[in-house]
Amino acid sequence: MAKAKYTYNEKRKEWYTLVYDGTLTKTGAKHRKRISSKKSSADLEKKVIAFKASLETTGVQVSNITFGEYSKIWFNLYKQNKELNTQKMYKTCVDKYLSPLDDIRLTDIKHSHFQMIINENSEHPKTCKNIKATFSQIIKAAVRDRYLPHSAILDITEDISLPK
Repeated sequence: MAKAKYTYNEKRKEWYTLVYDGTLTKTGAKHRKRISSKKSSADLEKKVIAFKASLETTGVQVSNITFGEYSKIWFNLYKQNKELNTQKMYKTCVDKYLSPLDDIRLTDIKHSHFQMIINENSEHPKTCKNIKATFSQIIKAAVRDRYLPHSAILDITEDISLPK
């Protein structure tokens, strides 16, 4: 006998299913989003198809790459043809100031991580500007490489308060 495609919850009077959203939990398991419909299983099917289509348009890769690994890849790819002093500035930002984020998965980076790094170096305003420029470029490159969704640029890098 065939198994039903979706489950009906008698208490809530709704059809529901769990759909993989392209990300991983902290344990490394697939993160699933609950989608439901009170109308019918056909309506739920339409919602699932729309959700999967939206995932394809964002096109985020599932990866366990850490911020530290990606920042070193970014430096080697995008900054090797810059002037020597510019390379040193980026290298210092990546190796020294952004190093507390090295063990955090790239997909788990948040606005608060960025602000924390700025706050730790708030006594040096020029350094904070360099950190902001470097961090923003790394996030933009991660979006272009499809490690992060497009909304991450605004979510992570907007409204950072720099020291005066």
